[in-house]
Amino acid sequence: MLMELITRKHVISKEMVHDGLTVIDAGINETADGKIVGDAAADTNGTAYAVSPIPGGVGTPTTAILYENVIKAISIPYKEACPR
Repeated sequence: MLMELITRKHVISKEMVHDGLTVIDAGINETADGKIVGDAAADTNGTAYAVSPIPGGVGTPTTAILYENVIKAISIPYKEACPR
């Protein structure tokens, strides 16, 4: 498994991946024409076992985990102020 967040478009090439490798691309980059692309080049999709999509890959799980941590952080002072 390769998880990367380099934030440089297409820095991961197909020569850097192998059969059976799962690439989790967390990098988001904007091209000159406004298109959103990841750190992994498009041709890695044919070489690696799986490549997460950009956009639409890790954003939703990241948001869910962030929300969960915010709820935990809010509940800490509440539990201290209002013990049962």
